[in-house]
Amino acid sequence: MSTETLSILSTTPNRMKKADVCVELGVSPRTLDNLVLRNEFPPGVRIGKWCYWSAKAIDNFRERAFKMQENWSPMASRRR
Repeated sequence: MSTETLSILSTTPNRMKKADVCVELGVSPRTLDNLVLRNEFPPGVRIGKWCYWSAKAIDNFRERAFKMQENWSPMASRRR
């Protein structure tokens, strides 16, 4: 793959390198690796020596993460 192609991919606004994803999510690189290993976050797309994630994948992750919180309702109190 040409360096021109890699340059375009790394500067595309909706494609992010691992370090950028970590900053965006507020997690360490190891935490991101663990999320991917546990199938809780999508694996990156490897192009050359870099992995990239789309902004859409990050948005989907956030939506899913907050879905349970948004659907939460308090349990009925148990009286003894």
